[in-house]
Amino acid sequence: MNCKTVIALVAGLLATCFQATADSGLTVAVSLDNSQCVAAGSNRAFLRLDPATLEVKERVWNGLAITKMAFSKDGSVLAAADAGMGGMITLFDTKTLERKTDVQNCDVVTFGTQAGLFAGIQGNRSDPTILHVYGLSDGVSKMKTPIMAKRTVVAVALNLKGTLAAVLYDGKTDPAEEKKTPDAALKGFDRTIAQQKGDGYTSIVEFYEVPSGKKVAEKTLFYNCNGTAEAVVLGDKMLVVNYGNQNALIGQDGSVTMFECANSYNYGMGFTSDHQLIVTGGLANMAVTTTADLVSKEFKVKERLPSWPEYFRGFSGNSDGKIIGATDGYRVFSINRNASVILEKPAF
Repeated sequence: MNCKTVIALVAGLLATCFQATADSGLTVAVSLDNSQCVAAGSNRAFLRLDPATLEVKERVWNGLAITKMAFSKDGSVLAAADAGMGGMITLFDTKTLERKTDVQNCDVVTFGTQAGLFAGIQGNRSDPTILHVYGLSDGVSKMKTPIMAKRTVVAVALNLKGTLAAVLYDGKTDPAEEKKTPDAALKGFDRTIAQQKGDGYTSIVEFYEVPSGKKVAEKTLFYNCNGTAEAVVLGDKMLVVNYGNQNALIGQDGSVTMFECANSYNYGMGFTSDHQLIVTGGLANMAVTTTADLVSKEFKVKERLPSWPEYFRGFSGNSDGKIIGATDGYRVFSINRNASVILEKPAF
C-alpha cells in the first residue's frame, strides 16, 4: 500500500469519526415568539433555558438521543427526532415536557414551524417508500404519497406555507453524464462544481403539492448531496445545505446553483423560521448566510475549550431576535443575525 493510499484512508476515517461527533452533545429549539428555548441531545434530557441569559432553568429526563427539535407554531408542543433507525418523532407538551405521542417511521425529517407541519420518509430505501406530512402540534397525518422506491432520500423540504414539499435522492452512476477531468486552471469551489458536473453521477429532485400529493416536477441533476443535509423550499426552489458544504439551490426546471457557506464543514446546520438565514457551524466556527443572495459571513466562538474538538450540532432562530446554537461540547451560544457571538454558556 503506497503512501497516498494510506493518507487517503486515514483522511476518510478521520472525516467519518469527526462527522460522528455530531451525534453527541446538544441541539436546540426556540419558539416562534422567542419566549421558549430548549436544548437536548445525547444527554437524554431536556434543558429548559432562559432565552436571554442561556441559564438552565429546568432539567427533565426524556430518555431519547435527540438529533433535532422544533416547536409548534403556537409554542405548545415540542417535536423531537431521535437517533434511532427508521425515524421516530416524539411530541412533548411544552408546559410539562411530558410525552404526548410518537410518530413512527418518519425518517429524514424536516420541521416547518411556520407551516405547523413536519415531513419525512417512511421506508427509505425500501419498497414502498412514502412521503408523509404531519401536523406539528398533534402528529396527525395530513398527506402521504408514494415516491421512488429503493432509492435513498437524502433531504426533504417544506415551504413556509406548507403547500409545497421537495425530495432529493442520492447520487447514482449515470452513463448519460460524461466523466470529465476539470480544467487544471480551475481552483477552489469552481473546481468542486466542475467535478460534480463531470463525475458520472446524477441525483433526482421531486416537488409535490401539499396536501394533494400531486407531483409537480421531477428532474435529473448533475448535483449530488455531500453528507447529511438540511433543506427548505424557498419560493419554488429547494435549498439544500450539507455536511460537505457543497450546497445547492435547485429549481423545478433542474437548474442548480451551488454555493459554499463561509465556515468549512457543516457539522451543525439550521434555517431561521422565516427561511431568510442559513446558520452553519463546524470546529469552533460558524457562518450566517442570507438566502436572498447566498452571501455568507464567518465568525468564531469567543473562547475555545481546552479539550479538542468542539463541533456545532444545531441552530434555531426566527425572523427577529437572537439565533441560538449548541455544540457537542455541551455549550449553547446566543448569536447576532449579523454574524457575531453575543453570549456562550455551558449547559448540563
